[in-house]
This record gives sequence, C-alpha cells and structure tokens, in this order.
Amino acid sequence: MQIYPIDDNNRIFQVVDLLDQSTFEWVNTIDWLKVINHPFDSGVEGLSFPRRILDSTNPNVVKLSNAIKSKLSTINNLIETSLTDINVVLWLDSPGFKMTVHTDKGIEKAGILATLQLYLFAPNEDYGTEFFTATATKYKTIFDSYYKFKSVPNTGYIMLNHLNEDGSLPMLWHGMLNRVPEDCYRLSAYWYLK
Repeated sequence: MQIYPIDDNNRIFQVVDLLDQSTFEWVNTIDWLKVINHPFDSGVEGLSFPRRILDSTNPNVVKLSNAIKSKLSTINNLIETSLTDINVVLWLDSPGFKMTVHTDKGIEKAGILATLQLYLFAPNEDYGTEFFTATATKYKTIFDSYYKFKSVPNTGYIMLNHLNEDGSLPMLWHGMLNRVPEDCYRLSAYWYLK
C-alpha cells in the first residue's frame, strides 16, 4: 500500500493498492450485482439517486470489509494518525448516478474524523471523486477543480474531516460529476473512521 498527500494541509491523500493482490483478484471473481442491496439514505427527505448499499451481512461483503479494516494500522502509520474503525459500506452506483459538489459537513457530529473511498469497479477511470476550491460571489459560489482522482480499481482517497486548530471546520468541497452511463455501474467501498 502507498499513500500520498494531495493538498498542502494534509487533509486529502491518494491511496494506491490498499488491498493485496490475492484479495483484489478475489474481489474480481464476485458478481457484486447479485448481492442483496438496500436504498441509500441521502439524509434529505424526498431526495434519492441511483446509489444502493450492499447488504452488510453478505459473506462476501463481510470478507471484503474485514480485508479493508485489516489495513488500519498501516494507514495510521503512513499518515501519522490514530484513527479507529467505525464502518465500511459498499456503494453500488447505477446508471445516471452522479454526486454534486458538496462538503461532508455534519458527519463530525457523529464523531467521524475521516473517510476513505476505495474504487473497486468503474466504467473507466473518469468516475473518481474531484476536489474543488470554492469562491463565494455576491450571487453564487464558484467551484474550481484542483484535483480529480481516477477511478482505478484498488485505489482511492482518504479525506480527513477533523476540526482545524482554531475550531473551524474545513470545507473540503468534492463531487463526482460524470454520470454513470447506461449498462454500467460503479462499485466502491466507503470507510468511516473516528
């Protein structure tokens, strides 16, 4: 596994080869589309989009989650943190899915200090998360891209959401603006950490 800082504040990191080769080869043998899944709760009443969560009790989901969780001590050593596990979920994004530019404001109230998204399958490398700077004008906020992760299998990113030293919350604007095309899907593991 390799981890590289992306920003000057050491809030966003590139993760490469999180899973060992044999585990990742096993991941590619599973038909993830046949795993029972549940609707994704957007947290906004009436808002839904084509994202599902794979059933956390499925033996293959459990095995993959445990393989990811086994990397926590290495991650902590590489980025000099003392994060602990909360939960890994597998997101299945269907045709039409995209994620508008947003921050993860609010997750800090649940004690979530960091998240890790690991890409497992995508139509191609154009479906990774993109990070933006935001400039507020009188009428709207303007977003400028400063880094876009490629959705290469077994790579991803870590985003640290802890408060700044002055008690303010960092506004890490990000999204995935390319819609998943017809007859395709995107599968990723999303890990909440505290």
